[in-house]
Amino acid sequence: SFDRLLAADSPGYWTGAFGFVPSTVQWCESNYEVCHFIAEFFNTVSSLSILAAGLIGMIYTRRLEQRWVLAYATIATVGIGSVLFHMTLLRPMQMLDEVPMLWAVIVMVYCIIETDAVRPKYGRALPIGMFAYAVFVTLLTSLSSGHVQFLLFHASFGSLEFWSLGAIAMRARRET
Repeated sequence: SFDRLLAADSPGYWTGAFGFVPSTVQWCESNYEVCHFIAEFFNTVSSLSILAAGLIGMIYTRRLEQRWVLAYATIATVGIGSVLFHMTLLRPMQMLDEVPMLWAVIVMVYCIIETDAVRPKYGRALPIGMFAYAVFVTLLTSLSSGHVQFLLFHASFGSLEFWSLGAIAMRARRET
């Protein structure tokens, strides 16, 4: 249920660490079940694959346009934030997970929109507008809490993900 996602204090190494409040969500794992130092053990370990995918992507795209390296760098940053979040279930680490996710999808949207152009067809207006949107959704999701934060983050992130999937599907349909 939705209420299960709302984080509750759990005994473990990071509970109340450094005076930080707990995260506003927790996922499907029981907290500190495998290790006293890792709140969600399997989510933490699996998040390392996100970091690896980002680093490998950065290596393979280093000779391409810098936007592709940036896209993979944001994915690597998501991996780092995800590890920290699932390891601690602390609110600041939740933001280190969710904010890079927002920025990563915004960079990906930029890459999708400008993918056909060697020179950006929208000039500087598109990246400036997307940067302003990134700042807006960062503030919106990081300054809210509870159900509101959960819904704002998922609406912001999910809408861009669905747009991206649709844009890629339409492009694939045109090219086949």
